Amino acid sequence: MSPQCPSNDEIFKRVQETPGTLDQQRTLGLEQLKRLQVNQTLSLEREQARLSQKYGATHPRTQKVTARLAYNQNLIPNLDSEIERSKIEVPALDSQTWVVQGRVLDQNYVGIPELTISLTDEQQTWIEALGYVCTDQRGYFVLTYSLPPGQEPTISNSTPLFLTVSDKQGKVLHRETKPLFLRLGQVDYREIILGARDVCGEPPGTEPPPPPDTPPIPTDWVVRGRVIDVTGRPLPGLLVSGFDRDRQYHDHLGAALTNREGNFTINYHHQAFREGTETGPDLYVTVTDVDGNLLYSSMDTIRENASPDETYEIVIDIRPSPTVPKDGSVLLFEQSSADQLRQDTDFNGEEIWKLALDRVRTYLEAANNTDSPASIVLHGYASVAEGNDQDQLALSRRRVEIIGDRFLESLPNIDPGQIKRVPHGGDSTYANVMDNQRVEIELTTVG
Repeated sequence: MSPQCPSNDEIFKRVQETPGTLDQQRTLGLEQLKRLQVNQTLSLEREQARLSQKYGATHPRTQKVTARLAYNQNLIPNLDSEIERSKIEVPALDSQTWVVQGRVLDQNYVGIPELTISLTDEQQTWIEALGYVCTDQRGYFVLTYSLPPGQEPTISNSTPLFLTVSDKQGKVLHRETKPLFLRLGQVDYREIILGARDVCGEPPGTEPPPPPDTPPIPTDWVVRGRVIDVTGRPLPGLLVSGFDRDRQYHDHLGAALTNREGNFTINYHHQAFREGTETGPDLYVTVTDVDGNLLYSSMDTIRENASPDETYEIVIDIRPSPTVPKDGSVLLFEQSSADQLRQDTDFNGEEIWKLALDRVRTYLEAANNTDSPASIVLHGYASVAEGNDQDQLALSRRRVEIIGDRFLESLPNIDPGQIKRVPHGGDSTYANVMDNQRVEIELTTVG
């Protein structure tokens, strides 16, 4: 008996249900990843204590575990934030509605409730026509501006609007510097990280709050700077960690990844280091790569009793390896059902993509210095749970096409002939189904 084609109503229902199913799968995957990170962090804490007692805190083995522990500790709050964001439902929208949504978080990436969200003009005056809202227990807010059909907005779509966060006294805690513009039929998203918190109240007026009688004791501290190589080239994607040196155990103040320009900013609270009469940390920083390898440490030049705002210019002697790396990265796709094959365009995060892109770029630079032409082979796989054999082959082919196209877009100097796409169909190598939904990047030379 030939299979029956689904009706139009069934197709429409399936399309409507797909986004919610994808969000649920993403949330489950993030929660599973967090559990793994928490367990690994506990193991690293025990190993750090053991090595510190045996070799001391400055021993290279101890430093390597400490750096990896710092990386994990910095990742877990980010995962919590991503889990909360994955649970947010996108508001309904029509052509006469503009939505501004987002979250307000503290420095530990925990949502801050009962803060006032409003939009102000260039004179910092609240636009009453746009209203205001308060953040919920997750720090989430939705500011909606709707008009009846056919009615034109009273606010020009060329007027810059600035998202503003304030407390119940009308004190401005944060004002975005990047403006928004009213766009009916559009959703804008903003995520704001604060150091202070209070509860909801009326939006602020034009008068700023009066200054305090005496300067407050600084509670929010920062370590900032830039990481470059010996040629002055910025080094993105490295983990910079700040520490307060103590007699036995060193306090971890915080960590941050370097951005595309090599810049980093670590925010921390004075309670992270303060003991007794200590007025500032005995500060040092470390730099590690994504594998936890220690690339730099300033422990030999401790900044004793450091100020609330310290700046580092870090130069690391990283030169391209004379040999070409053997492999790139594995990009995992997040689908789990053959019903959603046509929606399968997401893989496991932009950070992993940036890492893969950086490895391929490094490989190409190294290969250009040899007589052997470079070749990038993309091996696509599907889970055996993703439909029949034809579905699995089609899905693995689509995945290598997606990754191949992204490399061509991101590497303008690459010859399309250097990229080979090899779909393998279904695979059951890994017990975790999602681990089989992947593209493996093989970097080779010919000749």
